[in-house]
Amino acid sequence: MRNKEIVILGSAGMLGQMVKKYFSAAGHSITCFDNRFNYENRPAYGAYLRSLRNAVVFNCIGKIKQKTDDAGDLLQANAILPAELRNGLHEDVILIHPSTDCVFNGEKGLPYAVTDEADATDDYGWSKRLGEVVLTGRANTLIPRVSIIGPDRNPLGKGLLAWVMSNKPGTTIKGFTNHLWNGITTLEWCRQIDDFLNKNQSFEFTLKQYGTTEHYTKYDMVTLFNDLFDLKLQIEPIETPSMVDRRLTPEIICKSLPEQLKDIKLG
Repeated sequence: MRNKEIVILGSAGMLGQMVKKYFSAAGHSITCFDNRFNYENRPAYGAYLRSLRNAVVFNCIGKIKQKTDDAGDLLQANAILPAELRNGLHEDVILIHPSTDCVFNGEKGLPYAVTDEADATDDYGWSKRLGEVVLTGRANTLIPRVSIIGPDRNPLGKGLLAWVMSNKPGTTIKGFTNHLWNGITTLEWCRQIDDFLNKNQSFEFTLKQYGTTEHYTKYDMVTLFNDLFDLKLQIEPIETPSMVDRRLTPEIICKSLPEQLKDIKLG
């Protein structure tokens, strides 16, 4: 992979920041393409995609439900852009397209296997499902399906870790005791993708689920953040009326969340 250019679509977001930092530190040639994808610039966007050769494209563009509830915006970023990537990229260009546990509705009550049918019906989950569908079958495409957390330099960032760390010492925040999670950090995500690419120079379409064997409640997570980063926050345990459980059964098992967070702190 060392001889391939790395192209990051959306380098300013939480995941894009870490992809840029990680692969730059590893000595790779990085190109950041942060043009907004919309109807007006679609032809120019497609022309850029068609110009790429001998490259690995990380699609770090994606709308999340914390930032918009506009179904059109969600579909454009999470489903139409992946279709444009499939149509525009040459077959030999490797595409890394992140997906999420939110493709499931969370009603199973058990971790979801990769063979389970994605069944989310909300606009966000549905748009992410469509993004997976339109890329299914494209060679040299990896879809890592996992929930991620990580640092974010953007003051408007909506990720859990960034939000917790934005609170002033002494602040009381809530931690949900019945929201279950077994995802990974953005740093661990990059390490896992790096490992995959070093082992696979070309490959068939691949969708893999990543995660930890242990699960954590949001209260556990917030407490870990508070202790490890010495934030001096007060954490109030709260049980919400409905449980949230979109845990995945990981095919690729990652190290524990405390270990991953220590790596973030050291990095």
